[in-house]
Amino acid sequence: MQATETGQNQSEMMPMMTCSPRIGTLGPIGTSSEQAALFYSKTILPWYLKSSIHLFPTFEEVLESLLSEKINECVVPHAFKNINIFYINKHTNLHAIFRFSTPEYGLAYSKGKRPKFDDHVRIATHHAPRHLADDRTLVPWEKITIVDAPSTSIAAKMLVDGDCDLAITNASALSNYGDDVEFLSSFGQIDMGWSVFTKRSLK
Repeated sequence: MQATETGQNQSEMMPMMTCSPRIGTLGPIGTSSEQAALFYSKTILPWYLKSSIHLFPTFEEVLESLLSEKINECVVPHAFKNINIFYINKHTNLHAIFRFSTPEYGLAYSKGKRPKFDDHVRIATHHAPRHLADDRTLVPWEKITIVDAPSTSIAAKMLVDGDCDLAITNASALSNYGDDVEFLSSFGQIDMGWSVFTKRSLK
């Protein structure tokens, strides 16, 4: 099922839902996961279903909320390092898989506070794109300290709050802060697979 103007995003199976989907994923507002959940809700689910998106600080909390039935579906990226807790779980069911390109990723800085190339810089990043900080064609600093962020949106917030000098984040997260921050270099979009899980009915 092709679902975008570019034809690059597609679902592997069509969900069959009769209730109002309460879809959980990683927050806060601006994460790639939120954008994927919105895409799934608006493009893949049947148009007549009234769905809602619920954002959580961690995917572990997403899973807990699924099992406690606070939500009835969740969207998880295949880049999540602990995705096995969803797949290898007798209480979950793989409901759907779809393809979705993330918003543009890049190395961001606060305007007026661009570090010098001989500075020791602190870079906030989520674990998934962490390795991009090691690519000197993209991040031309030799002295780097990585500051862990639980999401791309939090990485952007850490930059604005002055908790780091640079951040690996996405355009959706940056848009929350207007003209105060911008990309120094761009990594482009990331073409990724996403899994949708529901709670398994045990017999």
